[in-house]
Amino acid sequence: MITVRAYNNRRGKKIIIDLDKELSEEGIKFYPGVSYRHLMVWNGGSDAAKMETTPPHDITGKEITAHLPKGEGSKKLIQLMNDIG
Repeated sequence: MITVRAYNNRRGKKIIIDLDKELSEEGIKFYPGVSYRHLMVWNGGSDAAKMETTPPHDITGKEITAHLPKGEGSKKLIQLMNDIG
């Protein structure tokens, strides 16, 4: 897992808007926030309580494979992560 330097809010907003144009689909929408606090909403997706995720800041500098989402809906979330990355 790596992180990038903080973008200013305007640059971050543009990145998330572009991401939304490329990856949004039925039930999935990306919303720009402030600093690094952006949001993906998955309407009709799996119950988040049934998916295990790891906060990215908890694995900075670590191999991501062992920390990928697990459980119901994880395949779709991993697919989105790969499409972004």
